[in-house]
Amino acid sequence: VAGVMASKIARPVLPAKWKRFVGMYANDHAYWYQPKGLAVTVEAVLNRLEPLVQFEGTRPWRECQNDYVARLNKLGISEAEGPALARMLKQVVGTLGLAWVDPDDLVEITPVGRRFLDADDKAGILASQSRRYQFWNPSIGSSVHRTIQLHPVPFLVRLLQSLHQGISTTEYSLFVAKAKRINDLDRVLEQIESFRALEPEQRAEVVRQCDAYQI
Repeated sequence: VAGVMASKIARPVLPAKWKRFVGMYANDHAYWYQPKGLAVTVEAVLNRLEPLVQFEGTRPWRECQNDYVARLNKLGISEAEGPALARMLKQVVGTLGLAWVDPDDLVEITPVGRRFLDADDKAGILASQSRRYQFWNPSIGSSVHRTIQLHPVPFLVRLLQSLHQGISTTEYSLFVAKAKRINDLDRVLEQIESFRALEPEQRAEVVRQCDAYQI
């Protein structure tokens, strides 16, 4: 009996604005998509870019991937095996504009990649490249995400400067990663502050309803 009664307990009532938000969230399939690959630190990027240099312009990238991973293993940088790691790391250095695979399927270190390898101020170059990263960009295959046109790092910096505390993973997923333009900053800020003002049960209900529409 207690179980039946518990199942009939009404869920928290959401204010009308949050009902509308859930509906908009469900219909908006664009978000800041970036495959997880590597923490962007000078040491991490340098240790993976330097070994890639020896494969530049040699053989097609598809033939180099296993050898690149074997080189990382020999250097003690990674213990992973298989070409998946190579593809993931290529995505990271490509996103940062340090290297790419050209139309002939050959690895090429970019001019800024060369500067990064040779520079004393590697952190400055890496920071500059991160700030310049734009979403959407040609490395993202899905056309759904093309509605997003902003630079994520400056957007996040300005947002964090406007908040009294950091951003939770829930707030990032619901609000931040849905921003389309730099002028969405005020709207995202208002959404986060309004979300924090809800009762805990109401916040949980917003998350529950949005989770049903996760992409």
